[in-house]
Amino acid sequence: MASSPAAGGINLDVVARSDDYPLELLQSARRQLVAARSLPEFRDVMQVAGAAADIARRMGRLHGHAREASHAAIEAEAVRLAAEAGAGRLLRAMQDDGQLAKRGGDQKSKSQPATLILPELGISKTDSSRWQQVAAVPDEVRESYVEAVRRTGGDVSRARLLRLAREAETEAKRQVPVEPRVALGLVEIRLGDFREVLGDLSD
Repeated sequence: MASSPAAGGINLDVVARSDDYPLELLQSARRQLVAARSLPEFRDVMQVAGAAADIARRMGRLHGHAREASHAAIEAEAVRLAAEAGAGRLLRAMQDDGQLAKRGGDQKSKSQPATLILPELGISKTDSSRWQQVAAVPDEVRESYVEAVRRTGGDVSRARLLRLAREAETEAKRQVPVEPRVALGLVEIRLGDFREVLGDLSD
């Protein structure tokens, strides 16, 4: 019977002999995340954490330890998201410092030919965009999201995190108090969303 490959090129038939293996991978990913300072290091964390999550869920299905497996997978997925945020912050810092080309990061600048581009770093434009989106989410929002998944179960999803972040930002803007009108002498200044504060004006 053929062996079953798992994430990161790890053979599931081998690791399935040890229920502790996903936890060992998770601890390794956590240690690597603390020490990560470069893009290759953050990518290594993503790979190890992704493998830990994948193996934990597969082993949970194989051995009937769904609850324990789900907990380990959630923790591993949280580490992977944190590594994506770290990589995204580093990419943005490189762009701000002029080390990495802007405008998508995948084309050389004629004025700065020595600037690095994403292909030279082994990073796709899609991954760069995703990681920088995760990095733009405040740490407390990401941590609150992970904590909610811990309570309710399920998967830690990048897409879900970004959607919640957008919803939180929209809600925060709605709750900002706005004084619609301020009178200065004979001039009336209206503040706020133009659709609301200018709604009574005729064309």
